[in-house]
Amino acid sequence: MSVLSVEASGKFLSLAFERDGSVRTSRTRMNNDLCETLIRKIGEVSNGDISDLSEILVGDGPGSFTSLRIAFSTVKGLALALDIPVRRIGVLSLMALGYADSLGSDGFFGIMVPISDARKKRLYYAAFSHDGRQLVKPGDKAFDDIAHELNSVFPDASGITFVTDDDALNPDLPSVFGNRAKLVISDANLAEVMLRHRSESRMLERFQGPTYVRLPDAEENVARRRTQSGS
Repeated sequence: MSVLSVEASGKFLSLAFERDGSVRTSRTRMNNDLCETLIRKIGEVSNGDISDLSEILVGDGPGSFTSLRIAFSTVKGLALALDIPVRRIGVLSLMALGYADSLGSDGFFGIMVPISDARKKRLYYAAFSHDGRQLVKPGDKAFDDIAHELNSVFPDASGITFVTDDDALNPDLPSVFGNRAKLVISDANLAEVMLRHRSESRMLERFQGPTYVRLPDAEENVARRRTQSGS
């Protein structure tokens, strides 16, 4: 039996495929042909044989609305054809778990705050303990607002590590943290992290899609017009 893992929320398309204890991975920058690329990469990591898939794991967002929808549609189509389940894990949790895994025996005892680009000068974020327990639920705010929230919630934290896999995301750490904060650019394959931590996944029901922290722009515009018109 084998397991396929797909993560497509941000700048990288990550895949991992496990069969009989052996894992093959792929991590490439996103492009405009995600659907074609995703199908091709699934063929590459699986050596063209997915007949023995027992389940599929997928990154649950938050992230790019379009990329997440393509990833979910693809894995749900495969799962339906093979009559197997799909399980989901939040991407911010995966970023925290991937960083914690990379530390090995050194350990980490502060607060982990994964961040990703939410556009509109905002970041998706959440906060986790060193063992992956969620301390602040996912949200999206400007970085300074995130910093003041975290400083208020964790005034005595020994350290706060912001973790991102986006090498273009390099915000200045606000002065409210003093020397307690640092930024880490992670190159972890989040699909592989998902395989390692599959026990923390949740079942994806047939008609469910990605978990969005906020509405897509088109839906926000519709909601705004309805509010303005009083309907």
